[in-house]
Amino acid sequence: MDLIEKIINKKSRVIFLLIFLSIAVISAEPFSLDDKRNINDANISIFPFTINDSATGKIKSAFFARDSYNSFLKLKDSVQVLFVSSASYASSVNKNANYPVGFCAENGKLLNKIPHQTMDGLVLIHNNEPEINTMQVIDLDKENYTCNDGKCYPYFSTDNIRNNPEETFSFIDLVETQNISSFQTQLVYTNYKSDKENFKNLTNGDNDRSRRFLAICEKDNQLYHIILDSTEENYLMTSALDAIDYLRQANYDVRKMINLDTGSKDIMYVREDGLLKNYRPNPLTSSSKIENAASLLVYYRDL
Repeated sequence: MDLIEKIINKKSRVIFLLIFLSIAVISAEPFSLDDKRNINDANISIFPFTINDSATGKIKSAFFARDSYNSFLKLKDSVQVLFVSSASYASSVNKNANYPVGFCAENGKLLNKIPHQTMDGLVLIHNNEPEINTMQVIDLDKENYTCNDGKCYPYFSTDNIRNNPEETFSFIDLVETQNISSFQTQLVYTNYKSDKENFKNLTNGDNDRSRRFLAICEKDNQLYHIILDSTEENYLMTSALDAIDYLRQANYDVRKMINLDTGSKDIMYVREDGLLKNYRPNPLTSSSKIENAASLLVYYRDL
C-alpha cells in the first residue's frame, strides 16, 4: 500500500468514526452508560462522561493503588460502577512486590512521595468531593501550575513539586489533610503547548502495545472526560495524535490528555446493558486480571 492509499484509508476511518461519534453524543441527553457509548473503528473505542448527567446522578471518580481490587469491591457494593481501568505504572508484575512508579497517594495515604523525573502528568482526585469536575491534571513541565480545568481549589496552585523539594513536602501535607488521591503518568497533550511542542517525538519508545487515554475536554459549555481505548499496537505519541485528531474533528476542545498504562496489567471494564463487561477477557498473563490490579481508575455514580 503506497502513502496516498494509507492517507485515504485513514481519512475514511476518521469520517466513519465521526459519523457515529455525532450519533452517540447527540442522540441521548443526559448520558446513560446503558446506551451504546463505544464506537469501534480502526480498533478504537470511545467512552464519554459528563458531569451534567443530572437525571442519573453526577459522575464521580476514584483511584486505588493500595489493595486495589478489594478497595474496588468495597466501592462497587455501594455505587453503580460505569468504567474501570488500570491507571498508573507499577514497579513489578508481581502483586505482592510492586509499588507505584512516581508520586502516588490514595485517599490521603502516601504510597510514593518521590516524583518521577520524566513523567510530566500529575493527576489529583479530591476524595471529599469526587465529582469529575474536581479532578485536576498538573503539567510538571511548567514552572508553576495554573488551574483551568473544572472546579479549582486554591491549594492546587503550587510550585512544581518535581523541581522544588520544599514544595514537595508542602504538597504532601495538603494531600494528607485534604484526602487527595494522586498518581503520576505521561501528559500526552496540554492546551498550554502548541501541537509542535506536544507531538515533537512521535516515535519515542516502543510500538508494541495497545494504548488508552483520558482526555479532559469541553464541548457546548460542558466538561467531558473521554476515555479513548485503542487495541492497535503503536507508539504512545502517535496514538495520542490520532486520538486528538478524532476529538477535534468531533468538535471537542481538548484541554489535557493523559496516558493510562496498558502494559503488563492491562485492565478495562465498561458498564453495558446493566453489567460490567470485561474488554480484556483474554489477558496474556495472570497479572492482567483485575484481582491482581496494581492500580485502578474508576468512574461511578451513586445509587
